[in-house]
Amino acid sequence: MSTLSVKSSKKPGSNPSSTASSASSSAAASPTQTKGLVELTQGEQQTKELKASLQMFSDIKLNQQHIETTISLNQDKLENKLEEINQQIVSLGNQVTEISQKVQENASQIEQLDKKLIENEKDLKRLEEEREKDHETVKLYKEATLILEMERASHTLRFHNVQEDKDVETTDLIEQALADFLDTEKSQMSQEIDQIYRVNSSFARKNKVPREVHVFFVRR
Repeated sequence: MSTLSVKSSKKPGSNPSSTASSASSSAAASPTQTKGLVELTQGEQQTKELKASLQMFSDIKLNQQHIETTISLNQDKLENKLEEINQQIVSLGNQVTEISQKVQENASQIEQLDKKLIENEKDLKRLEEEREKDHETVKLYKEATLILEMERASHTLRFHNVQEDKDVETTDLIEQALADFLDTEKSQMSQEIDQIYRVNSSFARKNKVPREVHVFFVRR
C-alpha cells in the first residue's frame, strides 16, 4: 500500500508559528481523509496498470494481425508454388506419355524390321540353296558334256590343211580319201560316216589356213 507524504511549503514572509500550526493540523487529519487519499492513489495506479494492459493487448492484437497477414501471404505464395509444381507434374506426365508412345512406335517399327530381316534371311537361305542346286546342275551338265565329247571324240576324226575347193565337195573328198586309206569302196565308207563338216575357228581365220574337217562315224 502506498504511503501518502505531506510536505509543507514555506512562503516568504509567513509566520513560523502559523506554519507549524498548519502542519500540526494536517498531521492531525482525520482517518477518513487519510483512507480517501490512499484509495485515490490506488485507483490511479490501477488505471495506469489497466492502460498498460490495454496497450499490451493492442500490441498483441497488432502482432496477431501481422502474423495472420504474413501467414496469408505465405499461404498464397505456397499455393502458387504448389500450382506451379502441379503444372510441372502435368507437363512431365504429358512428356512421359509422348515418350511412351514414341517408344511403342519404335518398338513396333523394330518388330517389323525384325520380321523383314527374318524374311530376308529366309529368302537369302532359299537363294543360296537354289544357287547350290544350280551349281550342282551346272557341274553335272559340264560332266555330262565332257562325257559326251569324250564319247563323240572316240569315233571322231579331225583333218587339218584339207584344201577348200568350190568345185569339189568336202564330203566326197574325205570319203574317197578314207576309202583309199582303208582299202574299201567309197559307197561302203559312206555308210560308216554319220557327218562331215568344216569347223570355223579363230586360228584358221588368223593364220588364213583351211578350216578343220570333222568326221563323225556311225559306230566306233
